[in-house]
Amino acid sequence: MKSRIIIQCCAVVALCFCHLLAFGSTQDLAKIELAVVDFIKQQYPLDATLNVEIQQLDNRLKLSVCEKNLTVDWSPGSNRIGRTTVGVSCTTPKPWRIFVRASVEKESFTWVLNSAVRKGDVLSQQLVSRKSVMLGEGGRMGMALGEPITDLEPWLGQVFVRAMQAGRIVGDRSLELPNLVTKGEQVSIVYQTPRLAIRTKGVALESGALEQRISVKNSESNKVIDVIVTGRSNVTTLN
Repeated sequence: MKSRIIIQCCAVVALCFCHLLAFGSTQDLAKIELAVVDFIKQQYPLDATLNVEIQQLDNRLKLSVCEKNLTVDWSPGSNRIGRTTVGVSCTTPKPWRIFVRASVEKESFTWVLNSAVRKGDVLSQQLVSRKSVMLGEGGRMGMALGEPITDLEPWLGQVFVRAMQAGRIVGDRSLELPNLVTKGEQVSIVYQTPRLAIRTKGVALESGALEQRISVKNSESNKVIDVIVTGRSNVTTLN
């Protein structure tokens, strides 16, 4: 009877000792780094060509061992390509959360400038070529202004918002619709009603592209009204 009690007591002490060891041990930082790499790769198709580099965690970082799977997600506002930050957290037994810096390069077919352009130049088929490039930090073509465009057709005829050198990737924020109305110019105003359309003249108080809302001054009444740009030097009143 006495021996059974002794054995039970030893078992309890051993269990408590193991628990204390587990609680007092630290999380393997290499596992955190591996979890970050795996998470990033899972965000892309299996056949995507990626280069993922992780900023090594400081060995002085001491975190309690996570008893469940690590939770990994993008840090709010982080890029998916180039320099980025990934959050890693644990909820039990002792909650913690850290942020890991990474650099992501991704091979992609996109449109690249054949020659330099100036602000206001019009995008044409002859200006660009579709090439396979590495997007991201350290990629030989650099980062695009905005998301790299993949379908060229909808962007043809738009104008560049700034000067760009040959070899730069064309992004969706590299371009904008051209102004069809220029501030200060005379415009034709159409007052549209269900039964008829009345046309008069006015002066644009703002520049505007197709379907943009601007203000104009009616030359006959001197009233300022809001209109929609419908064509070159043409606007229509709002319904």
